Amino acid sequence: MASFATSSRQSLGRGPHDRCSFTLVEMMVAMGVFSLLMTMLLQLLIMAMRTWQVVEERTDAFREARGALYMLSRDLGNLASASGTTNLALCDFYRLPSLQSYVPDPAAERNGHEIYALSLLPNDAKGDLCAVGYYCVWDNRYGMFMLKRHFKNSQQTLQSLTQVPFRLASSSDDALFEPTGSDSATVDTLAPGIWDFKVKAYDRSGQPVTALVFTTNLPAFVQVEFKALNMSAAPKLKALNIKSEDWSNTESAVYKTHIAPAMQTFSTRISLALGRGGE
Repeated sequence: MASFATSSRQSLGRGPHDRCSFTLVEMMVAMGVFSLLMTMLLQLLIMAMRTWQVVEERTDAFREARGALYMLSRDLGNLASASGTTNLALCDFYRLPSLQSYVPDPAAERNGHEIYALSLLPNDAKGDLCAVGYYCVWDNRYGMFMLKRHFKNSQQTLQSLTQVPFRLASSSDDALFEPTGSDSATVDTLAPGIWDFKVKAYDRSGQPVTALVFTTNLPAFVQVEFKALNMSAAPKLKALNIKSEDWSNTESAVYKTHIAPAMQTFSTRISLALGRGGE
């Protein structure tokens, strides 16, 4: 009798396969935990993608500024030394029509300087002696400053040197960096949203050089510094109709609210080694 009862209980209980399965409650709990983990992982993935996108956008926004800094370093890193003419000048040629004397302009001091040089560069003409310069100008169409590159190939440079030697102390306007004429330079917009362009010359001991024009005894290096705007902020600044003077007034509410948060400062030191045409 006892044996029959035991056999009956075993037949009514779970079999071997039934003991390995999950109940509905267990399945629901497991699915809930899995969904929670997947949600957490998805949120982490979204955060990582957003962080990468922000970094990528910031890098792209200043890519032209970095490219301009690279080109400027290349142009000034292999200076020439032509006899009887100026080989390097830190001046505001485009602001002062007469170069008989150079008087620093307070506005130019705030908004940027200009640098011009004779450099040995590959170009589309015979020879490699080229005239190159950098300066910033305000562009009303886009409502921002632009970094310009002034360039004359070797043929244009030699023609200018033949006509009028480039001497800042001469009584007449100089032709080497003159933007007009038969041998006029090519002026390209190197990067938008660049302002407060500054160039300072230093000697080998690291002391500032007060001279602005160099025919011989070039400075050991120049320090170039400028501010660049994150181009994603450009449409908003254009819509606000921000004027050129707002870009230099660091104490204004416009500068602090709209310009400073989208700004990055770039700086580099360029060794002024003479090329094979040097002294």
